Amino acid sequence: MKSSLSPTTPLLELQNISYAYRALPVIQDFNWQWLPEQQWACLGPNGAGKTTLAKLITRQLVHSSGVIEKSAELQRAGIGYVCFEQQKTLCDRDSKLDDSEARADAQDPGTTVQRAICGDAPPHPQFAEWAQRLGITHILQRGIRFVSTGEMRKTLLLKAILSEPALLILDSPLDGLDLASQEEMATLLEQLLASKLRVLLLCRQSDDLPQGITHVLALARGEILA
Repeated sequence: MKSSLSPTTPLLELQNISYAYRALPVIQDFNWQWLPEQQWACLGPNGAGKTTLAKLITRQLVHSSGVIEKSAELQRAGIGYVCFEQQKTLCDRDSKLDDSEARADAQDPGTTVQRAICGDAPPHPQFAEWAQRLGITHILQRGIRFVSTGEMRKTLLLKAILSEPALLILDSPLDGLDLASQEEMATLLEQLLASKLRVLLLCRQSDDLPQGITHVLALARGEILA
């Protein structure tokens, strides 16, 4: 969907943001502006503040000082967020609900990939198209605990895409993937960046930056280096 924002109207703006955890500063005096035609990557080592920044933007963390201003479009359509922790949470929850050991058939796959994406609702009109583009049509009826890390990453990505957010944050999308899966994911990221969807990519090293990133925010110890 094409943006309704003027090219000079910020999609997102952070003004003098600071956040501390257990009295230790994690984000300090943070000022940043995102204009509609930009595609950003946030670059930095572990502990730089990348994930904290994402959680502040998505309001998973709320006790910060400063101002976070979101455009009307961003407030209306929301923000999608995909991270490794979501994969672990889904699988752990599914394991707790698993009753296959007490069942006569012992064949219960648990939560299937399709149900993890769609829930109990009918599939989104673009579900089949995106499942094919992501190459996961063959695992839609497989239990989420029985798919690879790369397949699970694509499952979470498809769920986020179908929510039609105004902004999609991808936290270290190449981590934990084998080389072939990294190459597949990198190609997919380039396709997303070439679309109308705005993407914020969080990564540790510049080698992970795909084509289509227009701006890079370099962080260290919660501060902007460049």
